[in-house]
Amino acid sequence: MNLPQYKNPPWLLERMPNSDWFTHAQIFDDLLIVANCSTAAFVLKTTDGLILIDAIYPKEDMYNAIVSAIEDTGWNPADIKKFVITHGHFDHCGCGRWIVEKYHPETYLSKIDDDFWRDEPFFPDRPDTWKDFDIDHYVGDGNTITLGDTTIQVLFTPGHTPGGLSYIFPVHDNGVRHMAGMWGGTNPPASIKGIVQYFYSLDHFIEECRKSHCDVTINNHPTLDGYDKIEYSKHRCKHMPNVYVIGEDNFLTFCNVYRHLCYDRMMELSAKFDS
Repeated sequence: MNLPQYKNPPWLLERMPNSDWFTHAQIFDDLLIVANCSTAAFVLKTTDGLILIDAIYPKEDMYNAIVSAIEDTGWNPADIKKFVITHGHFDHCGCGRWIVEKYHPETYLSKIDDDFWRDEPFFPDRPDTWKDFDIDHYVGDGNTITLGDTTIQVLFTPGHTPGGLSYIFPVHDNGVRHMAGMWGGTNPPASIKGIVQYFYSLDHFIEECRKSHCDVTINNHPTLDGYDKIEYSKHRCKHMPNVYVIGEDNFLTFCNVYRHLCYDRMMELSAKFDS
């Protein structure tokens, strides 16, 4: 099949605040995805409570959607003990203020991106997107975040933002353990220096995921692997395969999508220089 390469949809940014539509599904025994039409949050269940990873856009509707999805899954949002963020952009720090005010979880982000989030707001004229809660723990490459029986490995992967983080963690499907790799920042930066940094970070991510035998891709922008996977998971029966489990070789192949995004961005920059 002559299939096209993935490209970031041009409407991705403008749809981030959209709260007219949400979807969610329990995609593993211990992992829930909650998404609007642009961005996703994840809830990881452990023996000692819940870990929230990212939190969509900063609107109370988004917060309510996350809480409702947790309740619909049969879990208790009051069990959110840790809030782990990939990077300091408004659509991932998102509705953390309401989460922190209501459930008081420990919060995690890199120091670099906490400062970036505060000092370089994506929308300088939109106070609703500015930094609005504190980070309790600064984490970086080689650190771990543990709750109950679950440990998240932290990778420092700057590029998309100056202090972006990616994560590796175990998930279970019908009791069978798998390893998930979550690339934290998707869209490459608009400079050659930033793209080179992105490439180095991606190489680091791929190598660590290889060591951990990652066979599950987790994406905080579901356009990368399709909303159909979420819908499938909603209606999946026990005998049906888990579409998020793609195998170690396919995991590494999937990571090429991030390389192609970089190549596309370099072509855009090259066209500007040549014109």
